[in-house]
Amino acid sequence: TDYTFVQVSVDKPVVDYAANCGNLASAVGPYAVDQGLVSRPDGPATVRLFNTNTDKTIDAHFEVQDGLARADGEFTIPGVSGTGAPVKLEFLDPGGARTGKLLPTGSVIDQLDTALGPIEVSLVDATNPVVFVHAGSVGLSGDETVADLEANAPTLTVLDQLRRQGAVAMGLCTRPEDAPLSNPKIAILSTPTDYTTLRGQAVGASSYDIGMRMISVEQVHRAVTVTGALCTAVAQKIPGTLVSRTAAPGTGKLRVGSPSGVFDVDADVDPDQPHARSASLYRTCRRLMHGAVATPAKTPVPGDLATPSEAVGAQ
Repeated sequence: TDYTFVQVSVDKPVVDYAANCGNLASAVGPYAVDQGLVSRPDGPATVRLFNTNTDKTIDAHFEVQDGLARADGEFTIPGVSGTGAPVKLEFLDPGGARTGKLLPTGSVIDQLDTALGPIEVSLVDATNPVVFVHAGSVGLSGDETVADLEANAPTLTVLDQLRRQGAVAMGLCTRPEDAPLSNPKIAILSTPTDYTTLRGQAVGASSYDIGMRMISVEQVHRAVTVTGALCTAVAQKIPGTLVSRTAAPGTGKLRVGSPSGVFDVDADVDPDQPHARSASLYRTCRRLMHGAVATPAKTPVPGDLATPSEAVGAQ
């Protein structure tokens, strides 16, 4: 099943096709089954997806029940209310999704110029390009709340400079001011410390491997983007990156501490080339609504309404 992701800006009249979204990818396979685009027997199912934004393949693994993708279950995700049936997303050969290279500059460490001077970063492109920076390099501790970051205008300015300079260094644009809205993303890294989630839950330092605060589409994320988390898991297994230097030692799943809580993400990487074979994590999804949007056949005039034949179904 082919699909295209469209990023609509929250606060600007901008539509961006330059990235993929991991969260929305979790719904594509189940939707394809529910709509009859593909057929799968009851039981464990796999639907192979092709994302046209990145020309990358994703295997979506989920349960089919009575001919439909199962939505109910006991699986939980930090920051998401309720429970649901798990959907495993396995991104195949995720390196170079936008730039053509897992390490766009060929280096595990680069320096970018900002108002604070040169800052050390790791530029990695796996599922989506990410600029990784250590919290201490921009005057942060790493356990800041979303509100703390949103109120810190000087630091947000520096982080935006890093994002735009990173976009140029990764070959996404030639001028910082032309950096795409959705890429690259910024990941602020820290070693584990005790902190409290947005819902007031205490998280101990021993319960996760790396702390992360993320900025995506120029907004401080309440958790971590799926593609950002996958890129982090890949980067953690590349020796010398900021992620591998910051994360607690380990070769299994990476436990990421976000403002909403801790979640697991995994990657299969050949560190010698380096080459990312795959990256995976779990999501949940369910249908929220089924409706129709009326579109006029001609320029509307006051009082005109689209006829039923002009209504376009929306899922």
